[in-house]
Amino acid sequence: MIEFQLPWLQLAILVPALGAAWVARSPTSDSTHRRAVWVSGVTLLLTLAGGLDYARMESFEVHEYRDLTRQLFCWDGLVVDALSAPLLPLAAVVYWVTILATPREKAQRFTFPGALLGESIALATLSCREPIIVASLLALGALLPWFELRARHDLGRLYLGHVAVFVALLAVGCALLGFTTVHPSVAWVGVVLLTIACLFRAGVPPLHSWVVALFGRITFGSALLFVAPMLGAYGVMRLCVPLAPDWLLQAIVVLSLAGAFYAAGLALVQKDARSFFASLALSQSSVVLVGLSIGTPVAIAGALIVWLSAAISLTGLGLVVRGVEARVGRFSIDRFLGLYQEVPTLAALFVVTGLALVGFPGTIGFVGIELLIEGSVTAYPVVGLVLVLISVLNGIAVLRAYFRAFTGTKREATPLLRIRRRERIAVVLLTGLIIGGGLFPQFGVLSRYRAAVELERGVDEDGSAARSVGPVE
Repeated sequence: MIEFQLPWLQLAILVPALGAAWVARSPTSDSTHRRAVWVSGVTLLLTLAGGLDYARMESFEVHEYRDLTRQLFCWDGLVVDALSAPLLPLAAVVYWVTILATPREKAQRFTFPGALLGESIALATLSCREPIIVASLLALGALLPWFELRARHDLGRLYLGHVAVFVALLAVGCALLGFTTVHPSVAWVGVVLLTIACLFRAGVPPLHSWVVALFGRITFGSALLFVAPMLGAYGVMRLCVPLAPDWLLQAIVVLSLAGAFYAAGLALVQKDARSFFASLALSQSSVVLVGLSIGTPVAIAGALIVWLSAAISLTGLGLVVRGVEARVGRFSIDRFLGLYQEVPTLAALFVVTGLALVGFPGTIGFVGIELLIEGSVTAYPVVGLVLVLISVLNGIAVLRAYFRAFTGTKREATPLLRIRRRERIAVVLLTGLIIGGGLFPQFGVLSRYRAAVELERGVDEDGSAARSVGPVE
């Protein structure tokens, strides 16, 4: 069993958890923001160090530094494999950039301690493979927005009701998995319930209303951190795909494809900027699930690349929407605002991230969409055609939102509305990742294809035992 040389995983999980308590004791909003940036930055460095340590080892999976885990947690279940290795620094980047670009005056509304606690839970989720632990962490992470709702004097009954259904599906599904050797049909019910729960968490239509409503009830930064890492897709890969029979995987493909098309249509007709972003995010999440469930190495590799590119692009696009809201308040995209002259840098980031989402050549999303469509056509020709239509609809929606927000009228440039230094850092970083990944995709493609081959091999080995319990189509 290969282990890390240093406890990168444990430290990456512990630092934001302990840092949340330190940030909560900050005397002023400025110190709160500054401490949160430092804590999330250190966490990002730890995940990058762990990723480099993993890359130097020629192994599919690497376990944590076990001595420290046993001393602190009495548990040694943390592991990094080809699936989660890039997802850990990806989640850390999403959290660090979001916290960095948050205006200091938002400290009273955007809960920095809650964001750091959510980062700790997200990293712990991405470092686990045991179904019960993954399900528990997914449930815990889904509860965090409810605490923010309560802090804003919102009972959050609608959201809490949806979360209760989600947690119940996870709990019952995990409980029924224990009947694999006794009553195989009962175990299959558990897999189906876990699949529904993961689709629920990913916001696949028609299970999406609670996610869209969340964007209108809490701060945009918190909602962005809830959807950008795409933990629902991770739940599908850990809880469903290894045990799901062929007919259930085909059902996931159909539901996710229909949900992605429906969400793309919603994004095209939305008038509120937050609803537009939420619909676009749910469409991308569903597209990732389509590729992950098809099962061919090329489709899985494409979905993994789209996962990375969509998380980065959605983060950048979300920061643009939040940056505009910080200057003009919540805005609608059913009229022209003409903000380009005031914030041209944000307008440029909107174009870059929006085009990356739909796979424009020269961006990191191009290779992922190309591989996903190619792998999908090999297995299901109709799926590839629908994926092309989804990209077209999302592209039209992005351009429509850009022209409505940044063009169409003239406004006087105001110094107060100009981009801040922290926002400029976030813009440069995200743009570099999107363009750099598009111009030099070789390493990412090889890494994700290797992960896809290993995951398919692992699914076959695990699935053989699971699928032997009864007839499979």
